[in-house]
Amino acid sequence: MATLKTEVVTFRVTKAQYQKIAVLAKQANMTVNEWTRHTALGTQIKPTLIQIGTTIDDFLNEKDAP
Repeated sequence: MATLKTEVVTFRVTKAQYQKIAVLAKQANMTVNEWTRHTALGTQIKPTLIQIGTTIDDFLNEKDAP
């Protein structure tokens, strides 16, 4: 029997912070909610290699470039 999730946690982030969280969640094949919950509870999320020497900031900057 699954445990029902009845409580809600809300917090604010900047647009840049949200974009980083969204990229990390996507890389982990998770929703933003799933990724945030797992991270907040200390669940280890297997890192995904984008490219050697590339940071999330680099990845975001490439995505936004014309």
